[in-house]
Amino acid sequence: MEHKDLRQSDEWSEYLKLYGIKSLKTSSGVVVRILPVGFTSALKVYRPQNLTLDDLNEIKGLGKKNKAMLIKIEPSFNQDVKVFEKTGFINVKSATISPKTIWIDLMNSEESLWKDMSDSARYSVKRAYRENVIVIIDEFPSEQVLKEFYDMVKKRADEKNYYVQGFEDLKRKVSVFKEKSYLVRAYGNAGDKGANGAGPLLSAKFYLGYKNCVWYLHGGTSDEGQKTKAGYSVCWESIKYFKRAGYRILDWDGIYDERFPGLTKKWKNLTDFKMKFGGKVVVCPSPVAIYNSIILKFFHVIGLDV
Repeated sequence: MEHKDLRQSDEWSEYLKLYGIKSLKTSSGVVVRILPVGFTSALKVYRPQNLTLDDLNEIKGLGKKNKAMLIKIEPSFNQDVKVFEKTGFINVKSATISPKTIWIDLMNSEESLWKDMSDSARYSVKRAYRENVIVIIDEFPSEQVLKEFYDMVKKRADEKNYYVQGFEDLKRKVSVFKEKSYLVRAYGNAGDKGANGAGPLLSAKFYLGYKNCVWYLHGGTSDEGQKTKAGYSVCWESIKYFKRAGYRILDWDGIYDERFPGLTKKWKNLTDFKMKFGGKVVVCPSPVAIYNSIILKFFHVIGLDV
């Protein structure tokens, strides 16, 4: 199935300007990120379509031109890894984005998608409806509803002691992707009023679309939402909505990967949740790199890849 990754899009290049990251394209259209590091730089390539020897040699040339101390590639699922050995790249033990994910095939019928879910997931969706959960889906969401969503996620992150990017990051994604940005929200039916005039915000997920695929990027559930099944209704309504919108794949964008426990060890519970909605587990090859720095080479030898 054709799958061009979000991180190879022009929109993602525009979004990354927020962080001073420059983007270049090779002659075949592979997007390369240049991260300034003092008087040098780091080149990174995320999820390119199957790279050839010519692609890799051109990327190495860009590294030399930009005095890169590091060239790192996080390959796509269909990459022929033999070409890396031929061009001096080595396997590394660190990843920026999880090399393992789940795809939901939205070309399947709604009935088939429902049956592909676990018994507990189907029960939880039905229970959410019995709890009178209200699901609202925003295309190109307003700053008001984004802020409500962000505040919920940030509060939960502070309580659980994990990092979330700032509100400006979320706004930037929406301003760049526009009608391809989506926020799916679940509200209660009573109590304090939420941004939509209904009950309190219980759970929500943020997505970005690119070509025929849509990616889940951010999500959260409030303390009150933890007592409900609102999160299940958000996922199921997302699946139905994106199928109707014409997307072919819903990418859950990362699950626990035993190859990279440092990156994904906190994702085990979330992985169990995502697995309940069926789909296909997709595994990408491990990242590869060329280290042009003696210090980075030493770190690699002692098992501390960057």
